[in-house]
Amino acid sequence: MKFSNWKKDKWVSNLDAKLENIHSFVNSENKDPKKKILIERSIRILKNEIEKENRHSQKIKVTKGTISNLSLNKFNEEAYGEIKKYLATLKERYKRKYKAFEDKKDSVEKTFMKPSVEYIALLDKANGENIIDKKQHKKLRKFMTKLKEESFHQFMYKYKNGALEDFVTNTNSLEVTDEDNNYVIQKSYPIYLEPYDYDYLKAHFYAPKKKLLGVYFDTFSANVLVIWCMTIFLIITLYMDTFKRTLDLFGRLGGLIPSFKKKK
Repeated sequence: MKFSNWKKDKWVSNLDAKLENIHSFVNSENKDPKKKILIERSIRILKNEIEKENRHSQKIKVTKGTISNLSLNKFNEEAYGEIKKYLATLKERYKRKYKAFEDKKDSVEKTFMKPSVEYIALLDKANGENIIDKKQHKKLRKFMTKLKEESFHQFMYKYKNGALEDFVTNTNSLEVTDEDNNYVIQKSYPIYLEPYDYDYLKAHFYAPKKKLLGVYFDTFSANVLVIWCMTIFLIITLYMDTFKRTLDLFGRLGGLIPSFKKKK
């Protein structure tokens, strides 16, 4: 949900601004050398981001021909038009994904906040037996909903660590997007960002999962796996006396070098 929100609001806007700058520079007569360096960097980032998105999107893609035209010498109106349309389509896609996740989140919250089926059945029975009227039925149902909401919020605040939440979501920072010379980097909510473009346990700081051979593992399990692999490796090297043998080997090799013998 947070990833889709960042994609539709920040990522697409960032790439769209770069595309407009590239288009403006290519069509302008003033080719300032300093600005040219910035435009070449924008082209590189735009190309890398599109290629990364292509690797993980089955339906919405930019053609290889257009990607190959992402350079100052080859950039044309056709490439501009296709990428402009591509970014607009991606924005709508991430809007739909965000809305779907938001609806799912609201649905889960409602299951904790709405009155239970047993309580509603009890109210219906009392209403049917004329113990309470429809107005009282509505008031009691609303009253129970308020109690459930209060109970849910108390439960949430009881186990919530505000300082830790700010730390792992990076909400104290005003920068939600950063860049290096190759990619646009998401700085907001790293705890919810899966390392989808990495493998072999490589991930950003606070990643909730890590990927190995295309399979996701939660970060705790992945870290435990790495620790056990290192432990087993060290046990084997100690058992085989590898360190001593390696030092002895370097000693024998040193004895074979003439210049090393003269120094002795």
